[in-house]
Amino acid sequence: MTGKETTGIYDLSEYDKIREDSLAKLFDVESNQTQKIIKSVRDGPIEEHIQNCRSQMEEKPYSLGGANLGGETAHVLTHLIKPNAILEIGVANGVSTAYILGALEELELEPDIRAIDKPLFESDVREKRGERGIEGVGGIIPNGAEAGWVVPMEWRADYGYQYYVADFTEILPRVIRSMPKLDLVIYDASKDASEMIMAYETIIQSLSSNGVLISDDICVNNSFEKVTDGYEGETVKFGGIGIYKNTV
Repeated sequence: MTGKETTGIYDLSEYDKIREDSLAKLFDVESNQTQKIIKSVRDGPIEEHIQNCRSQMEEKPYSLGGANLGGETAHVLTHLIKPNAILEIGVANGVSTAYILGALEELELEPDIRAIDKPLFESDVREKRGERGIEGVGGIIPNGAEAGWVVPMEWRADYGYQYYVADFTEILPRVIRSMPKLDLVIYDASKDASEMIMAYETIIQSLSSNGVLISDDICVNNSFEKVTDGYEGETVKFGGIGIYKNTV
């Protein structure tokens, strides 16, 4: 990837610099460390696999979801944190999951990794919203595919990956109680303010020392700021993504 490239409204050359500087400050590392990780994933087999999956949806009016902005960042965070326990809330087609598992393979780690999602399938969304209701939307699962299909079943089996098909508001506390302290949590689920606040509060109180929460779409409301401002951890925000790092 060279020169200026764009994804959605973001110029990646500018976005990358902001992200590199933000993560370097948050984790007290040199920005070139994150540059190397990003270059490695963009030049590697995970990126090639995801692009092949994207090509299968070229005729769809909606996107695969999990754009590089969030998926790549989760990959970088996995490298920086080397987590023992990972929880993903909101999986959809599994793009971010693929980035995370790719990092775990590179690091030769086998953490407790779980996910919660109430998937949106194309047929159900079309029935509820109609054709216009799915245009330009991300994270819809195409007809004939299973939830998280971007991540082959054998990849998931290799890591003992546990996937809960449920509304996270109903099972999140129970799932967290059954896990070690959380080192990395990825939130890309409901954009309802009250549900986001519930998730953020529950997650932050369950983080390990130096554990991290990354959330996409924090710009839809002020839930991320409202919750994280009440804790002593460190926070960075860029490109609609918010990252909270526990410092207790």
